[in-house]
Amino acid sequence: MREFFQTFTDLPIGDPTVNPSVSTAIFLDSREAVDRSVADGLAAGGSETHPAADYGFMYQRQLTDPDGNILEFGWMDPVAAQQGPEAFASQQA
Repeated sequence: MREFFQTFTDLPIGDPTVNPSVSTAIFLDSREAVDRSVADGLAAGGSETHPAADYGFMYQRQLTDPDGNILEFGWMDPVAAQQGPEAFASQQA
């Protein structure tokens, strides 16, 4: 796979297990969708090196794929996304 990828560029291809250069964040419609996506990634050989982060208005989990690339799956409460986390938090108190 690396050899094929190298055909797209003259630059050297880095090793993401040593020097990650990209973290891709994908926000989904629900916390359950986040959990399902991470479970699917784990079943496909990925790893979860950090615990889930639950901020109340936002939930995130990070998955490292077998090649070392970082994928972050998240969900944000729609009201918090629209108003901003600070406004949402002040309404919850």
